[in-house]
Amino acid sequence: MLSYGMAMNRREFVCGAALAGAVFEQTAGAATGPWFDRPMRWAQLTLVEDDPGKYDLGFWLDYFKRTHSDAACLSAGGCVAYYPTKIPLHYRSKWLGNTDAFGDLVAGCRKLNMVVVARTDPHAVHQDVYDAHRDWIAVDEKGEKRRHPVMPELWVTCALGPYNREYVTDVTKEIVSLYKVDGVFSNRWAVQACATASTARATSKPRAGWICRAQTIRKILRDARTSVGGSRDCSSYGRSGMTRFARSIRTQGTFRTAAAERRAIWI
Repeated sequence: MLSYGMAMNRREFVCGAALAGAVFEQTAGAATGPWFDRPMRWAQLTLVEDDPGKYDLGFWLDYFKRTHSDAACLSAGGCVAYYPTKIPLHYRSKWLGNTDAFGDLVAGCRKLNMVVVARTDPHAVHQDVYDAHRDWIAVDEKGEKRRHPVMPELWVTCALGPYNREYVTDVTKEIVSLYKVDGVFSNRWAVQACATASTARATSKPRAGWICRAQTIRKILRDARTSVGGSRDCSSYGRSGMTRFARSIRTQGTFRTAAAERRAIWI
């Protein structure tokens, strides 16, 4: 090994030059590869509803810079929208006003040349959604609509119903169309509870019944992803359908799920 103050002989020079060339080639390849392979340090900023208007945007952008973060996962929509959504029933933060908390964060991260993934949370909804679409709500073992176990003012959504298959798909399209994010992460996209009988029957006739338990629904999800493709009523689960939309926004776009937790990532 060459130490400081020592002369470099011909062999050491040749070996060092070859190693440097290999490192450069590897680095250059990573820079031109898929966007999700480039970041080495990820950050996630999960907002709560009253953050818009009071959180310190500059502090967080400076934090990302000081920590040399290459990518960020930022709260966008779903249960609470942190941008001026135009989709009916997409609940906006009461503290949002005329601001765009998500958009400001995205713009700041772009100036830092960071990859940006939008975080959505489709597992629960507010009372207005319940009143308009009770069929979007999950039920318990007794057939009762499920309130959120921690925030009882919210209702837990049915993972197999139109809320996830159609409505959240539209929310995803709006976010990507407005902000051109690199990816969309859906928090708690997996089944949170039993589904309604109508959903179970529509999804899988042999499994018709008043209650469809979580392990059975997970199997249905796996079947749906491989069988329904890009059909409209299952576009959230149809990888090819979401991939086609991804590529309408980004040339190399695709749709994947994190198999370990059945969470969706749209890239």
